Amino acid sequence: MTTIADLLREVLRMGDESGVRYVRRRHVPEETLADLAHRTHEYAFAAGRQGDPGDERIYEDGILPWWREEGGLSEQQAGRLFHLRSDVVDWLGERGLASRSNPRSTPLRVWRRSGVSPIMEINEWWLDDPAQKYWMEITGRDDIGNDLLAPQVSDAGRPEWGYELVRFVKPGDVVLHWSTGQGRRGLVAYSSVAGPPGTTTMVWQSRGTTGRTHTGPPTEEPAWTTPLADLKYLPSSITREQLQMHRTAVLDLQARLKEAYGGARLYLPFYDYGGRELRATQAYLVKFPAQLLTLLGLVTVPGASSAKEAIEPSRRTRRGSGYLPDVELKRAIERHAVRLAANLYESEGYAYEDVGATHSYDLRLERGPEEIHVEVKGSTGVADTVELTSNEVSHADSTGWETQLVVVDQISWDTNAGVIITAGGRLRRWRKWHAQPHRLTSTRYRYQLPSEDEPT
Repeated sequence: MTTIADLLREVLRMGDESGVRYVRRRHVPEETLADLAHRTHEYAFAAGRQGDPGDERIYEDGILPWWREEGGLSEQQAGRLFHLRSDVVDWLGERGLASRSNPRSTPLRVWRRSGVSPIMEINEWWLDDPAQKYWMEITGRDDIGNDLLAPQVSDAGRPEWGYELVRFVKPGDVVLHWSTGQGRRGLVAYSSVAGPPGTTTMVWQSRGTTGRTHTGPPTEEPAWTTPLADLKYLPSSITREQLQMHRTAVLDLQARLKEAYGGARLYLPFYDYGGRELRATQAYLVKFPAQLLTLLGLVTVPGASSAKEAIEPSRRTRRGSGYLPDVELKRAIERHAVRLAANLYESEGYAYEDVGATHSYDLRLERGPEEIHVEVKGSTGVADTVELTSNEVSHADSTGWETQLVVVDQISWDTNAGVIITAGGRLRRWRKWHAQPHRLTSTRYRYQLPSEDEPT
């Protein structure tokens, strides 16, 4: 599963948090290590050549090169995982799944895992929200809309959540179809679930990274299936290239959903490949959050009108920039404003970088030799004033670049399952902006405390 890329980025982040250069087994939770080891084992078993006995494979290409390619990692990032590679092999060896002739040996002997239960635990985070009835099938099949059909276990003999989710769809749910086959590619259609899940058999060979390296013939295996009906093609497909227009917004929504559900696995439909491109998760079936329907403009999908990002405008309207005592709400409003500003400049041909976390302005724009710095402010009310820090004022008055001010006010917001959802807003822009002194009003002072015996 290409979520190996997500796992690798996650363990690198854990290494950063631990303040270490090289990530080791002790720096990551056991669950994360197990997931990484299982996915590495599955790939090595599928990519390896036949060994002796017949259930043995010999993988000779090295784990680290595969991690680097599949994770979109730089040479430096891959180097930080050098020792973790050995830890993963040790973890597999402890369970009788792999071994090396010596610690420095590249060839890895891998065995099929035996005695695996065909059922795995799934986090049904959507159960308490009737609006979360959407799924997305990712497939190269020519007969989309006929049924959902997935093997019960992978090539390595273990269950995968992308297959297991077929068991959890219900009659009346909606399945969107992301096609990877010939002809129309991307998000192309949707169907209705016409009956309960069941079991069958299928002739199957895995696809994606694992399937490309599987040299054996397809085999008939137990499978999960669910009938579909009422296939309808979207008026306009969403291709992978078009998906990039929504990259920031989609990642922001998925991050807020993860935060709302305590960081648990949510089986989300998209991931950020190499930190630069939004791609469909290469699982067979994923959960499609209802909020994405509005975000991606999928207005023809049944129920889209009741799954809008904001059900009604915020009642918190006042003059000024709008007082928001909730820190998370304020962050969501700021992110929304920056997202709209970025979309505006991108449509005008600018390349942009979000630098708000490290600089005293929010966006750096480039178009040819031109460089512009942008200060962005967001508000739920009608903004006739905005708050500026002293650093923001100083930066706007510098002469080494053009500064622009973008204000997005009248932003609507609501909450859905504890997640703050933002929408709309009025965008205004001031080019060649300087913080004119006569428009500044002191609203706060910093007071230097005197010594205790000094007169006050």
